[in-house]
Amino acid sequence: MPPLQLPGNWPGTTATRLYGADIFYAALALTFSVRCAFLLTPPSIPMPDCDETFGYYEPLHFLLFGSGLQTWEYAPQFALRTAAFLTPLYAALQPLKYLAEYLPEYLPEYLPPLLPLPSYLLSKPSLFQLCRLLLSLLSSAAEASLVSSVCSHVDVAAGLATLLFLLPAAGMYHASASFLPSSVALFLTMFSTAAHLRRAYFSSIFFGMLAVTGLGWPFVAVLYVPLGFHALFDAYHNVHAKKEFDRQLAVLVTLFFAVFMLAFLAGIVLIVDRWFYGTFTMPNLNIFLYNAIGGATDEAGAKTGDELYGVEPLSYYFKNLLLNWNGVAVLSAAYFGLYGLKVGLGRAERVDHLCFTTVTPLLIWVAMIFPRPHKEERFLFPVYHLLAFSAALSLRHAKQLAPHPVLRRFVVSPLFLLLPAIFGAVSFCRIAALSHNYGAPISVYTMLHDRIAAAPLSAPPATVCVGGEWHRFPSHFFLPGHASLGFVESSFKGQLPQPFTEGGSAVPPPQPFNALNREEPSRYTPVHECSYFVELLLEEDEELGRGPAEGLASMASDTRVVKGAGEWVRIGGADFLDAQKTSGLHRLLRWPGLFEGGEFADYALFEYKTRAD
Repeated sequence: MPPLQLPGNWPGTTATRLYGADIFYAALALTFSVRCAFLLTPPSIPMPDCDETFGYYEPLHFLLFGSGLQTWEYAPQFALRTAAFLTPLYAALQPLKYLAEYLPEYLPEYLPPLLPLPSYLLSKPSLFQLCRLLLSLLSSAAEASLVSSVCSHVDVAAGLATLLFLLPAAGMYHASASFLPSSVALFLTMFSTAAHLRRAYFSSIFFGMLAVTGLGWPFVAVLYVPLGFHALFDAYHNVHAKKEFDRQLAVLVTLFFAVFMLAFLAGIVLIVDRWFYGTFTMPNLNIFLYNAIGGATDEAGAKTGDELYGVEPLSYYFKNLLLNWNGVAVLSAAYFGLYGLKVGLGRAERVDHLCFTTVTPLLIWVAMIFPRPHKEERFLFPVYHLLAFSAALSLRHAKQLAPHPVLRRFVVSPLFLLLPAIFGAVSFCRIAALSHNYGAPISVYTMLHDRIAAAPLSAPPATVCVGGEWHRFPSHFFLPGHASLGFVESSFKGQLPQPFTEGGSAVPPPQPFNALNREEPSRYTPVHECSYFVELLLEEDEELGRGPAEGLASMASDTRVVKGAGEWVRIGGADFLDAQKTSGLHRLLRWPGLFEGGEFADYALFEYKTRAD
């Protein structure tokens, strides 16, 4: 077999085409192995965004098990979330849910030793992990597709650099396993980008339209504008079209396919949402209008939107990019200058212009989300792959622009391995810090699930309560069927979710929700109805303005405790970083066995026990 060649040619050598499938499967195996290692090595990947829990895992749990917490976005009078985003995982997990329920009952009597095995593997926490594994598999396939396309149609070295930048990135550590529209938008955009580099424009359009219609996050449409115009341009200038009529026909066919896919997929989404909400509604349009013209009107008559949920300075995204992508973010920014230099020197090739068109959505996305007052890390997810790709292209351009062969061979070429190695080491330290410092909630709720599940069937239903720690609840996938979550009143005065009613979002409005993030007192559970309590016990500190933990005060006010009928007992916990008392470097990085440190608080689990216990 001929060796792989390092091109700047278009559209790729015969060898790179031949090895394209091999590159894909090798990259898929490597990427999925890394993603599984991140997921399955305890402590598990933290859930940094409560919107993932309450906006997506809870509705998914409701579809599967008939119970879960509903946020205001799923109230029919607002309908900002599409159920189409939930249905693929729902369809994948529903057979396993039935299997977990009925397998033990129908297994032959002569196989009793196998009974605990399927019950454990198909428990609710295991279904949660399976969700993450499926998302990681989709991410791995998208990454492998992108790497394969870059290797085959741009440059093998740039493709490998892209892979080495994606694999260890702390940003991909979160994005690859998150059940969020922005994460799945990243996966679909990677597929679309890979197809575009192969000039498979119909495939690229399909993935783009799927992202725009099926996620309930239509803002990603701006990412496909440059790709769409380039597809039309390339269709018109197709070398196989000799006549003007053929060129125009190629453009019309491309446009027709795009419109057809948009209408077809939007129709499917409309049907799914009709089933979920009980009426015809368009969440994609609703959420666009909410963000574009303001979501609600406050008491003063002013329009308000997502800024109700926090406002951050512009520096937030710059810090986030440096934390999660460090040197790759810098190389990505350098790409546009290097490309401009290459064009100015007249050394740009056709493939360079294609790559620039492919990376242009990064600039558009940054221009759109950076100025918005409400900022979150997940809003950057859809362009993470373009950071890695443009950084790899920066190395490629630097090599081609180097003025002397010796400089190219002995200075620039080693950077293709040296920089990814340094980036990987720093990213590993960042991932280790995130996992160790913030993995306590999933560990504690896993422990809690096992404890409640082991209780006798005659035990009364359990209510697990939280106060200020409500936002770190990882979902009802960590509570057995006879347990539920309760909110105890705390210093948080925003709107909390409520349990889905039997009819779910199809219950006619108005439901007790508001779009102004106003407190709804009906959400609270009296502490004397709680069976368990989860609280973060930060050390009291007058200088930091800390008093006793709110949860301790709530448990002390329990009427059962006041009357002497019982007491709250700590039964478990895990370490959670006390960020205010930890130096910046120890908050950000950790190398097990070499660079460790930090102050930790107790993420504690309490159980109410009567005196008789």
